[in-house]
Amino acid sequence: MPLIHSYTHGNGGLGDFLRSLFAYYVYCKIHEIPYYLFIKGHPFEFCFKQIPIPEMYLKDLKTFRDVGSSSDKQTEDILNRIKKENCLVISNKFDFIHMDLLKKHRTDFLKFLELTDPVNTRIKFLMNFYNLDELSFNSIHIRLGDKLMKNVNVASDIRIKDNTSFNNDFSLGLKFLRSNKPIVIFTDNTNLKNQLKINKTIKIDPHTVIDVTLLDTSIEHTALHNIDTISAIDTIAEFYIMGLSENIVTLSSSGFSFWSSFLFNRDLYRVSDGRVVPFLETDLKYK
Repeated sequence: MPLIHSYTHGNGGLGDFLRSLFAYYVYCKIHEIPYYLFIKGHPFEFCFKQIPIPEMYLKDLKTFRDVGSSSDKQTEDILNRIKKENCLVISNKFDFIHMDLLKKHRTDFLKFLELTDPVNTRIKFLMNFYNLDELSFNSIHIRLGDKLMKNVNVASDIRIKDNTSFNNDFSLGLKFLRSNKPIVIFTDNTNLKNQLKINKTIKIDPHTVIDVTLLDTSIEHTALHNIDTISAIDTIAEFYIMGLSENIVTLSSSGFSFWSSFLFNRDLYRVSDGRVVPFLETDLKYK
């Protein structure tokens, strides 16, 4: 029987969606289960190509939602039901597949996850506009939390301690990446974007100033009910462009930069106790 994977508003961000899509893809590939992507009613339906699903797989379709704090037993139940029922799953779970298996299949998964022409065109435009080529730049990802995003009101989700700590971490990340390659800043925070539009150089100590490039798009949290197609395309474009950089430093815990680095096999780093250290799989907090 097939597994059909979907996505709806409120199902976490892009990183949450892709990690689950990836894990179920690998599971189905290993167990020779037909696997389809089916998205309707969300702008992602215009961003990812979807192979037509045979009508027989859409009959008596059972829908399962496996997100957030749902138990491992619920995931296990879905995997068991695939063997005897037509299943549509809405999920952000991934840890039922070993990370080594995900690594083995990431190239195949990126081929499966085929982008539509508007997304590919947007990626090409941004790469040309900012004069970027694959591995020609380094990235800093600054995810400040949903509380500080435009159009989002999640008071509990804030991922920075204070301005002083943030500035110190930002400086450490810039020092670590300093080379002859441009440093591109990816952020979802409007206020920070406005600052970087004015100040395109960052003073990291009394004697050192570093030039930075802000990737300025209409990125939004893809779980929002009011997200439009332009913002969805830009969010996916940022994810892919970040994956084309040589090294990535993240200043907060975020599945966005982790899964971008993981899928494209790039080195990811984080700031910890005044040092820049490799971001390990065990550091991923949002499972």
